[in-house]
Amino acid sequence: MERGLELADTLNDKAKREEVESELGNDMAMVLLLLPQYKETEKEINVRWMNIPMFGKLDG
Repeated sequence: MERGLELADTLNDKAKREEVESELGNDMAMVLLLLPQYKETEKEINVRWMNIPMFGKLDG
């Protein structure tokens, strides 16, 4: 989970992403090369199903 949070932070911070991508041999840089780029990396949703309120967070 810790590495996932680090990846999310890197994806959302352009300067940090460029810094990581410039480091040869950095495992995070290799992951970043393979991940698609989305306009939004997280999207919250709120719905009601059978009168039950539901909350979710879609994570790209």
